[in-house]
Amino acid sequence: MPPGPRREIVGLVARAKLRRLVADERVFLYRMDWHYDRDGTRIVEVAIYPADPEREGRPRGHWLRAHFVAREPGVSDTAVALPADVRAVLDRGQALGWDGTRDRWLLPTCGLERPDLVMTAPTRLCAWVGDATLYELCLAEPALAGTLARELGAPLVAEARGGAEAQWRDEHSFVLHPRDGHLAHVYLRSFDDLVGVLDLVTRRAPQVGLSVRVLPTQHAEAPPPGPPAPDHWSTQPAARRHRGWRERDVIWTFIGPEGPQLEALEFHADAPDRPWRWLSVRADAAIERRYPRPPA
Repeated sequence: MPPGPRREIVGLVARAKLRRLVADERVFLYRMDWHYDRDGTRIVEVAIYPADPEREGRPRGHWLRAHFVAREPGVSDTAVALPADVRAVLDRGQALGWDGTRDRWLLPTCGLERPDLVMTAPTRLCAWVGDATLYELCLAEPALAGTLARELGAPLVAEARGGAEAQWRDEHSFVLHPRDGHLAHVYLRSFDDLVGVLDLVTRRAPQVGLSVRVLPTQHAEAPPPGPPAPDHWSTQPAARRHRGWRERDVIWTFIGPEGPQLEALEFHADAPDRPWRWLSVRADAAIERRYPRPPA
């Protein structure tokens, strides 16, 4: 299934208050925050601080931090860290030598296992691109993630090694193999880079299903009676056809009156003759139109 609508909320929730934790007669303070990354994944952060012995309600010293995602991704992502998870972070950090004299991230290779959470790297899409426009290419073949990263010259993110998600990135591209293991994602900073990666994938793996998103995207009312036919753009200058997610879906790139342009059509899975999504992209704009699901 192609990626459906996902939350594009970015930024931390209101900063959680510090809570008290006592371990071996020593007092620590901790907070649990969460935020949604640019792709809609909920990132859970645990941060622990030594308490000031003279004012136990205030931290003193350096933090211990860890990032998690839900072990089982679902439609509603409500992952949180429970007190037992916080204590497990503290125990693991202390076992690895954290004593509050310097800041320390727990990385996925530290060996910490929790029932409902899995560790991920300290940084992800928000840290990479902020709130700038983000171009996403989703591939139905997850095994291509590492191959594409090598083709693009994006090195493996060492801090993500051994985690729930594999990451490769440089200043131009970010390749993500997410924890569900069913898809691969390539994120680009520019429309030209997106077109280039589309060409690369079409040459190397022409049978792999592809879907494109732009974050943020302007959503428009779907015009009646529907989008153009899938081959409508075949006569445009420098037109190149790329495989869509399903057999009838299609992505076209070509040179329009205002420069490079992309048009993508996707159809309903249970009604392949009925349009679902029509995306139009230029370097300065992206417009997405959604069509209603056909009646059962």
